[in-house]
Amino acid sequence: MFGGTVSGPVKKVSITVKQHDDPSDTLTSVAFFDTNRNIVQTGYYRGKKFIIDGIYRYSDNNSCLHYQYDENGVEDTHYYKIYFNANGQELLKFGYWKDKLIRVDSMVYDTQSHLIAKYVSNYMERTPLLQTVYTYDSLGRIIKEQNIKTGEYYTVSYLTNGNYKKTINENGRTYTENYIVNKAGQLIECKSEGKKEKYSHYDKYGNWLKREVVLNTYTSTGLVGTTTERVIEYW
Repeated sequence: MFGGTVSGPVKKVSITVKQHDDPSDTLTSVAFFDTNRNIVQTGYYRGKKFIIDGIYRYSDNNSCLHYQYDENGVEDTHYYKIYFNANGQELLKFGYWKDKLIRVDSMVYDTQSHLIAKYVSNYMERTPLLQTVYTYDSLGRIIKEQNIKTGEYYTVSYLTNGNYKKTINENGRTYTENYIVNKAGQLIECKSEGKKEKYSHYDKYGNWLKREVVLNTYTSTGLVGTTTERVIEYW
């Protein structure tokens, strides 16, 4: 079933099938992982044709190269070189265009390995721009993420029954998302304005295997359409 060339020994394969209301509109995304659970290749099927959209090549110094491909499976002129810390978290990400450095992302972690800040620079800037900051509670749960440049943010409120609510401010408006979890702490439903997601069938690692998303489209005259997207993921 799978096409393309995979580098490194493959331990696990994930397949995501997205199907909209129109049965003919089906996209199958595929990701390959090596024995260290590192992703080595991503791609997707359009019908029976497999198209590569990304390849990751790892070295021994905690770094990798991420090559991107266009919709025809042709290698793009953009690529990234990524460096990781001892915990496998991204520390530095260099973006190139035609071998010219155009962007640098740097991540900062606290002593509990929580991401607390992200800096972004492009080739026009001499100093890093503080892009995003993250705040956690005493239990190590994220409670706020804010983009310093735009002022956009989201906050998370945790309830005693395990459910939680996210308040999001973006594009000049504020709205909420309500998350419902089961007794095992697994997410089973997310509700927000115009959208409802249902999760079910988890594997032994806690990864969800099935999700159904219902999107409502509104105009000034009210509801004009509903789209259902079903996502099934196999490991």
